[in-house]
Amino acid sequence: TADIVYFHNHVDGIVSVTAELIGNSDQVPNSMGNYELAICCRDDDDWGPNIVGQLAHYTLETPLEPGQTMDIGPATPDGSSIDAFLFCDYGRVRVRDQDAGIIMCVGITSSELAACRSGDVERVESLLKSSCVFPFNDLQRKSVV
Repeated sequence: TADIVYFHNHVDGIVSVTAELIGNSDQVPNSMGNYELAICCRDDDDWGPNIVGQLAHYTLETPLEPGQTMDIGPATPDGSSIDAFLFCDYGRVRVRDQDAGIIMCVGITSSELAACRSGDVERVESLLKSSCVFPFNDLQRKSVV
């Protein structure tokens, strides 16, 4: 898996960010250029960092874009209500004179995924934020739609 950097003072939880994609010429760039993947958990669970670490290598072949979704149901712990990721534009940075970004991987439920796939990505992201779910990955929660 990719190297992960942990931020404990950014939010009331832990933000885990990949640390080797920006500047890696093997990564297929997206609309941000090169980008890192981030996941935010309320506690010190290994699930989040492990999955973005594995997903980092996927970006060497296929770009991920903000607003896209990805089924992850089989990769979630038993009893999870999360079935997919919604990739959100979490930030833009400039590294070595190149534009780059950070994509936050936010776990979404099957009904939120259906809403995203029917064209309501912005509404789902807004509801996640207004419900204080975003940027966290709460593996056992009710849908916001």
